[in-house]
Amino acid sequence: MKKYKKLLVALLSIIAITIAGYQITPSLGQITEPSNTVISTDEESSVYYLDVGQGNCIVIKSGNDVVMYDTGDNNSGETIVDWLNANGIESIDYLVGSHPDADHIGGMDTVILNTDVKNIYLTDHISTTKTYNDVLDAIDEKNLEITLVEPNKTIDLDNGTITFLAPLHEYDESNDSSVVMLYEDGYHHKFIFTGDISSGVENELLDNNINVQADVYLVAHHGSKSSNSTNFLKAVNPSIAIISVGENSYGHPTTEVINRLNELNIETYRTDEKGTIKVISDENGLTVETEK
Repeated sequence: MKKYKKLLVALLSIIAITIAGYQITPSLGQITEPSNTVISTDEESSVYYLDVGQGNCIVIKSGNDVVMYDTGDNNSGETIVDWLNANGIESIDYLVGSHPDADHIGGMDTVILNTDVKNIYLTDHISTTKTYNDVLDAIDEKNLEITLVEPNKTIDLDNGTITFLAPLHEYDESNDSSVVMLYEDGYHHKFIFTGDISSGVENELLDNNINVQADVYLVAHHGSKSSNSTNFLKAVNPSIAIISVGENSYGHPTTEVINRLNELNIETYRTDEKGTIKVISDENGLTVETEK
């Protein structure tokens, strides 16, 4: 068994979880590959929401440091690598997989094998899918180590910090195990990334008095009505919301969520409509650039 698989089993033996077998994970909807168009990269703090169809891939440029949150579906890996190359990004300081679903880590093996990745963060929620095992094999091939996400863990970046807010504990559901991550840049602008958490986890965060306020909100679960509760949106209180979404059979983003965002006067952008979305942060505030 591969080195990381042995380590992961040891770390999780207290909850009697083992990695076994392979299962093909179906693609979730039609994938629209991110364009390789170069968007200017001379700002000290920029966050890119790549258009990877029905999935997530976010790139944070914090000074000289680069953080990637999720890697889209299995079809997205090569074009994510092409986008990184086209935008002059040669290495990833922190690669974070929010949870094991294919539309969030599907391209991770390709990114790992073709990019200089320095640190990898995953949750302790594991999977037996081929997609997940491909990621583990790529990690082993590059002789990398995984750090399990811990709530309240803060990492200093060149121009800001990232803080992990969740998962708060173990969850049966993969979506609820999603990493909730807050990026605060040197200009004190905050960006929150929520994976596919449900309203139940949103309520847990609020009940635990965890500060989720942010200027820019990655809409949870691609705009699912089972997430993005009104109370949570009010607590985040963003001025900008980004929905990472593509063609799908789930009705994402739902009318209910769009209405909630509109009622709270949150300026909303969608990757299926605008392509890759860039939010620039500087002393003058936040600026949004889109490909379309």
